[in-house]
Amino acid sequence: MEIYEARCALGKPYEWKVIENKNYLVNTSAINEVVLYDPLIQTPDLYLKFGQLKVTELEILEFVKIYGDLGAGSKFIKGGKYLGWEMSWLRKEIKDFRTAINGWADASKHLYAENVEDNRWNEWFKDNRWNEWAPIIGQRVEQYVKAMILVNPVRSVWVVRGAIPVAWLQLWMAIGKQAPVAQCSECTNIFELAPTRRFKKKFCSDSCKQKSWRKNRK
Repeated sequence: MEIYEARCALGKPYEWKVIENKNYLVNTSAINEVVLYDPLIQTPDLYLKFGQLKVTELEILEFVKIYGDLGAGSKFIKGGKYLGWEMSWLRKEIKDFRTAINGWADASKHLYAENVEDNRWNEWFKDNRWNEWAPIIGQRVEQYVKAMILVNPVRSVWVVRGAIPVAWLQLWMAIGKQAPVAQCSECTNIFELAPTRRFKKKFCSDSCKQKSWRKNRK
């Protein structure tokens, strides 16, 4: 049985700073009370929220405030000075994640929709669309999830630290559990489908359903 030990740190203050002509999200204080939590248990929808994240300074700051330290991709310069997360790196990471989760939403339609002819899945697979996103997930999980031996007590675990690595792991686990997702017809956000609903549900919320209804009335 595989055991995952995930941790995110809440409570660190962050702000955006320009360092060496680049925009970085940096921790502004080393003296701050930090709360550790297990996102695999306490925020199982973290990967969906990360998939909805817009690449703006304000939205990224709000995401960090809610879900904690990003964990991956932080940088240092010579002399050990901590820089934090560069905006260009975050932009690519968010773009890659959105490609991956949208790919899973597209695959879910073909794999789990009711009354879908086999040839639709075959045509989709032949188009090589699988390779546009599936390898990205495998690469990130291999990069971010580490096999470790820990003590007190001695145990072998797969360790993942920070919100971004956890988001990739949660997406990988959702696919492993065959938990289908869909794209909202109104706001385009990705949301999980209950096993009994399949693809009858087209909206992520009642609010989006009402917006669509009002548009169609006009």
